[in-house]
Amino acid sequence: MPDRSPNRRQYLVAGTAYASRLPQLRVTAVARAAGGSVAGLNRLFGSFSAYRVELMFHWLDGIRDAVAGVLARTEGPARLPQAVQTWLDANLACPAVRALMLEQRRDPKIAERIQQRFRGFVVVLQLELRERGWVRYEVAGRLYAAMAIEVAQSEFEAGRALPSLRETLRLALERP
Repeated sequence: MPDRSPNRRQYLVAGTAYASRLPQLRVTAVARAAGGSVAGLNRLFGSFSAYRVELMFHWLDGIRDAVAGVLARTEGPARLPQAVQTWLDANLACPAVRALMLEQRRDPKIAERIQQRFRGFVVVLQLELRERGWVRYEVAGRLYAAMAIEVAQSEFEAGRALPSLRETLRLALERP
């Protein structure tokens, strides 16, 4: 008889219901939503704490995939502003990812994984700025990434989009 217990992905998908309500994320609720058990979740992830970390990276993957989709479909000068807009919107739609990142950043292994994501974000920005003809695209990409992260953090704290910050971010892409 085949094992019908949920796999890792099913437990992660079950956790997505908590993207905007992290304080209600409970191991029993996730296990029930996945059609499994607390023991099954712990067997696959090691612990509920480890599950929360994997859930955070699952959400980050979703954000990355949304941005990649925009980059794949969009050409010309609108490409980068639309990708950044999508990134900000996705972060705002999933406040739990920011909360978990703040919660988990003290762990050196997790902090390194988050830094790897940041470096990937910077590289994408640098490549886009190079394509736009920016002379100092390496530095500009790092600075723009820092500004975008600051806007995302400000929106997380406000619980809503901040149009003036988004507009300033968009204007920063115009060549001097």
